[in-house]
Amino acid sequence: MGALNQISFFTHRLSSPNPPPAPQGQARWFKSIPPERVGLGGEYDHYGLKKRVECHLRNCLGANAIADLTILQRGRVIILHGRVTSPTQLQQIVQIALMVEGIAQVELCGIEYVPTGLVSMGINPAFA
Repeated sequence: MGALNQISFFTHRLSSPNPPPAPQGQARWFKSIPPERVGLGGEYDHYGLKKRVECHLRNCLGANAIADLTILQRGRVIILHGRVTSPTQLQQIVQIALMVEGIAQVELCGIEYVPTGLVSMGINPAFA
């Protein structure tokens, strides 16, 4: 592995012997912030895509629609985990999430369908 790193570094040095100084807060090889790392205000944010998807869902559907949903980010992939009221609501959430710039795909993990009445009454759907 060490030899590979040396070769890559050596090749890089041959192609650009005097690289320009890196912009503050960005790596030398990025001319701009990768789309999945753009924050809510356009700044660099490691979890920027997650925050932008969450904000977009709140604006489109309201905070209650995603209250029982956990949104995670892995690179350009958004992972949804938690409870929704119906398959239709889940489909709507996925379609809205896919509209956010920088997203490659949406993964679903451990999604439960829970009717609205059960959640609002605090009833555990596993025992209903």
